[in-house]
Amino acid sequence: MNSSSRIFYGWFVVLACFLVLFSLHGVIINTFGVFFKPVSESMGWSRATFSLALAIGAIAMAFGAPFVGKMLDSFGAAKTMLVGALLCGIGMGLLGSATNLLQFYVLFAVVGLGLSASTSIPVSLLIANWFERRRGIAMGMAFTGTSLGGMIMNPVNTYLVQRFGWRHSYVILAVAITVATVPLILLIVKTRPSEMHLLPDGEKPTTSGLKRLTGQNLQDAIRTSTFWFIAANMFLINFMANAVGVHGIPYLTDIGHSEMTAGITVGASMGFMTLGKLGFGFGADRWGARPSFVLSCLLTAVGIGILMAGSNLWMLALFVFIYGFPQGGPLALTPLIAAECHGLLNFGSIYGVMTLFSILGAAIGPVVVGKIYDVTHTYQGAFLLLIAITLVSAYCIHRARFRHDFAHPEPVSVTLV
Repeated sequence: MNSSSRIFYGWFVVLACFLVLFSLHGVIINTFGVFFKPVSESMGWSRATFSLALAIGAIAMAFGAPFVGKMLDSFGAAKTMLVGALLCGIGMGLLGSATNLLQFYVLFAVVGLGLSASTSIPVSLLIANWFERRRGIAMGMAFTGTSLGGMIMNPVNTYLVQRFGWRHSYVILAVAITVATVPLILLIVKTRPSEMHLLPDGEKPTTSGLKRLTGQNLQDAIRTSTFWFIAANMFLINFMANAVGVHGIPYLTDIGHSEMTAGITVGASMGFMTLGKLGFGFGADRWGARPSFVLSCLLTAVGIGILMAGSNLWMLALFVFIYGFPQGGPLALTPLIAAECHGLLNFGSIYGVMTLFSILGAAIGPVVVGKIYDVTHTYQGAFLLLIAITLVSAYCIHRARFRHDFAHPEPVSVTLV
C-alpha cells in the first residue's frame, strides 16, 4: 500500500476506521445491554446502580474529549488512537475480575477515556483530512462500523455470556478488541495524506501543489455563534437519539407489543441507520452537508411522530424506515459541518470540545424522558418534546455559518516529492 497503489490509500484509512469503530464503539457501547442483567443479578445490584456505570463512562468520554482533541493536534491520530485502544482493552479485561461497585465505576471511566481517544473524534479528523470531494461518503462508510458492530456483536456477546459467563466474556472481548484494533492503528492510520506524499481524494499533484491547511484555533472558534450552534445541535440531537434508543422498547411494550417485536423494531431501525450513514454521506457530497442534515432532522421528527402512533405492525415498519434511515445522518454529517465552518487546522481541538456537548446530551436525554414518564405515566409528552428538540437541532445547523475558504482551501506552491 504505497503511493503508487491503484487504490487511494485514504480508502484503507476508511477501512481501518470502520473496523476500529466496529470493534470498540460497536462492541463496548452498543452491546452494553447484553451484560445488564447477568452482571446486576450476579453482583446483587439494582439496575439503576449498574446503569450508573455506563453514565460514568459517558462522563469520562465527555470530559476527556477536549484533551483528546489537543492530543490529536499535538501527536497525531495513530498515537492517540493507540492509547485509547489499549485503555479500552485493559479496562474491559479488568472488568472480568472486578469484585465491587467502585471497581466497576473506575474501570468504566477508564474505558470511557479510551473510547474518547480512539473512536468518533480521531475518526472524524482522519476522514476530514484524507477526503475533500468524497468526504461525505467516506465519513458515512467509516461510521457504519458503530451500528453494524452493535447489530452483529449483540448476538455474539449473548452467546459468549451464556456459554462462558459474563466475567470470562469481558476478558475474551478485551483480547479480541485489542488484537483487532492495535495492529490496524499501527500499520494503517496516518493522520494526513501528506505523510505519504499524497493529496486528499487521491488527486494528482499539479504545479500548484498542496492545498493550504486552513482553519480557526479553538479560542477564535468558541467566540463565534457558529461554534455554539453546532455544539447545541450536538447536545440536542444526541439527547433525542439516546432517549429514543433507551426508552423505545419500554414504550412499545407499554402499548401492547411483545418484547420480541419491540426488540426487532429497535434493532431493525439500527440496520436502516447504517444505510442512512451511507445515503446521507452521499447526499452531503452531492448537495452539501447542511441541507442533508436539515432533511435528516425533518424526517426524524416525522419518524418519532409515527412511533407515537405505533399501535400496529404496519406503523412500526414505517417507523423503522422513516426514523432509522435519517438517524444515520447526524453522526456522519456533523464532523463535515464542523470542518466546513471551522476548518481543519485545529479540527481535533475544536471537535473535541464539541463532542463534550454531544456526550452530555446522550447522557441526559434518557434521564429527562424517564422523569417525564414517571410524572405523567405516559411517553406522549416526552416524545412531543423530542420532536421539538429535533426541529431546533435542524435550526441550529441552518444558522451555522459556512466558510468557503475552510471547505475549499486554496493551493500553495509546494511540490510533492
